[in-house]
Amino acid sequence: MLGPSPILRVGGRSQELLRAVPPARVFESLRDLARSVNMRFIIGLPLEENDTELARQIMDEARRHLGEAIVGFGLGNEPDMWDRRVGGFNSKGEWGSGFSK
Repeated sequence: MLGPSPILRVGGRSQELLRAVPPARVFESLRDLARSVNMRFIIGLPLEENDTELARQIMDEARRHLGEAIVGFGLGNEPDMWDRRVGGFNSKGEWGSGFSK
């Protein structure tokens, strides 16, 4: 499955900012990239707003355009940066003292 072709993770922090399915041209550009250099993708899906329907729609659109070029999907990114943090993580409290000296 992993082999020699490059794998690009699409998303990261920006995936949490999605409020709609990206336009078809985004997926078409990724498809063109996949075809030109045998690229494969890990597609990030938003989770911060807990909108599972949006995540499902993005998955469906990605599959429709990219098919076998998709290695997998990543649900959610960096919950410690969400407005409604989970798990009580406090980055300033955890890491701040090391940078204040």
